[in-house]
Amino acid sequence: MGAFGIPAGASPPLIGGLVFAVALGAYVVAAVHDPRHLWSMIDLDVYRWGGEMARQHRNVYDLKYGGFLSFTYTPLAVLAFELMSHLSLAVLRFVMTGASLAALVVALWVAFGLAGVSGAEQRPRRAGLTLGTAGLVLGLEPVMQTLGFGQINLLLMALVLVDLAQPDSRRWKGAGVGLAAAIKLTPAIFVAYLVLTRRLRAAAVACATFAATVALGFLTLPAPSRRFWFGRLFLNSERVGGVAYAGNQSVNGALVRLFGGVSQARPVWFAAALLIGGGGLLLAAWASRRGEELLGIATCALTALLVSPISWSHHWVWVVLLVPCGVRLLRDPRSALGGTGTGTGGGTGTGTIVGTGGGTGAWIGGWLGLAGLIALFLAGPVRLIWRPPHTGDLEYGWHGAQLIAGNLYVLLGLILLAMTAAYLSRLGPRQGAG
Repeated sequence: MGAFGIPAGASPPLIGGLVFAVALGAYVVAAVHDPRHLWSMIDLDVYRWGGEMARQHRNVYDLKYGGFLSFTYTPLAVLAFELMSHLSLAVLRFVMTGASLAALVVALWVAFGLAGVSGAEQRPRRAGLTLGTAGLVLGLEPVMQTLGFGQINLLLMALVLVDLAQPDSRRWKGAGVGLAAAIKLTPAIFVAYLVLTRRLRAAAVACATFAATVALGFLTLPAPSRRFWFGRLFLNSERVGGVAYAGNQSVNGALVRLFGGVSQARPVWFAAALLIGGGGLLLAAWASRRGEELLGIATCALTALLVSPISWSHHWVWVVLLVPCGVRLLRDPRSALGGTGTGTGGGTGTGTIVGTGGGTGAWIGGWLGLAGLIALFLAGPVRLIWRPPHTGDLEYGWHGAQLIAGNLYVLLGLILLAMTAAYLSRLGPRQGAG
């Protein structure tokens, strides 16, 4: 017998499965003891309420859940929630939790495939990495919050990843991105990513899918659709909550807290959003052209989180990709000490990549892994962003270390963008078919 009672020479799926089982068991025990914080399902209840209002032919965008929460999702989401509302909340909470956990596993499976752990001979290792990582990231605050609130973040992430991992020759590639954007507008940034990486057919499919869902909304829910689109509710970020609230881990939120108000921060945020948004998208496209498709997808998602007017901490579930990204960088021949070699492009094809890293790749990959560990241990059990005072607009009084702790996700995101740029700048030109 090996360590922790695991048989010596145990297969990777067994080890990964045990890690996932232990982590899931620990989460269940914690949720049972503190359901108010770890399994409140407040957002799931809002989804179900929105569906019930639609079934009663009421315009959900003119109502407030509990008198204070506005419904902010698209008309297509209302249709989906209308179907969900036929189930009781007691049943839905188990359905949503199970679906979210399954989506987490699927997303990581796809991500490790993009990281180069692919092929029939690699399936046991890929399964072990997928399950083990799924267990580890259950401790991430964004994942815990998503499961506790009954949010759909993990489902949307899996939908986008599965879609973007398809071969470029696949006719319906892009449909998943369009559908995700039709449910929650933020994933629309991946349309720009597809355009910049010259996958124009996939971008057109995404746009057509989005347009079809909007038309479906007008056909089935005409009044709510007019209110949402023509009433420009989709542009009103303040409907989803206080911009200055600590849970808003976007550049906009950080600037509002720093400058002491939304209007005071707006000019700086516009400039920052253009700079970070444009730079982040170009960086994501650059990664894809260098054969680092997973890094490109993760960078695009990170860019969206940073430039969105509001990115609640549970929206940051995309940080789970730090682990497969680190695996990809550390497995790549270009990341070896003094290494040069060939690499395989993610979703865009294969080609020869000449590297002149001289150890720089390993250095960058190691720091990416370290950043992932920082996010894991600080964002989950310690919940550092919630340590500074954060009720009654106390965020406006943050100073010193409070500003660092309270804006931790934003700072980590900016650091990761800079590290990605440093890594890509060390790669030589890619030669071969893309």
